[in-house]
Formats: sequence, structure tokens, C-alpha cells
Amino acid sequence: MANHPATKGVVLYPDGTYARRVFDSLEKMQESVGGLIEIMRLPNATAYINEEGKLHDLDFNNNATLLCLLAGNITYWDNIKGNMIIVGTDDGEGYDTDISQHWLETVENFWTPKELHEWEKAA
Repeated sequence: MANHPATKGVVLYPDGTYARRVFDSLEKMQESVGGLIEIMRLPNATAYINEEGKLHDLDFNNNATLLCLLAGNITYWDNIKGNMIIVGTDDGEGYDTDISQHWLETVENFWTPKELHEWEKAA
């Protein structure tokens, strides 16, 4: 994953905010969730969370939990702790694609922007 092509996605924070990010390495993804990553499949998207979020008692991420409940990825007694990344689906060669316009609009409708988006910084 060291030569991972840059992928546009979002980080969903427990405080109800989000930020657009460019992920070009596993390390950048791990930094965004604060540790080892665990994959979660969403309809037409891929999500990543901190694999040890519950063990380290990270902050409860209500919106991410509701999103995963609606997607059928977790049961009603489970929850997401810490940040969650959303990117596009697998490209068939093991790499993530950019977040879809549909998912980006969904995030923008339910979360508040946290800061200047990295996509704009890179432009």
C-alpha cells in the first residue's frame, strides 16, 4: 500500500463535523482514525474506523453509528467509537476509489465542515 494512488474521501468526527481528505497511504488513513484501521462496507462506498476504538474508549460517533446501522453493518447494540473515513469502492485491483458524489452530498447534508478542506488546499 506504499504506492497507494491518492484517493479523495472524508473523515467523520464524533463531534458531528467532517473534513475532506486526500489519502495517499495507509499511514495517512491510520493517522486519520488514530490507530489501526478496520474496514466496513457501505452501499457503494468503503468506510474505515479505528480497529481498537472501543478498547481505547474513543469518543462515541453517533452519526457514524447511525449510518452503519442503516447500512446493516452493525447491530442496534453496537456502536462506532472515534473517527470514520468514507471513500469510494474498490477499483478491482485492491485500491479505493474517490468518494462518490452521492456519498459526499450525504455527508454535507448531515455533518458540518470542520476546516478548510484538503482538496482545496492541494488545488
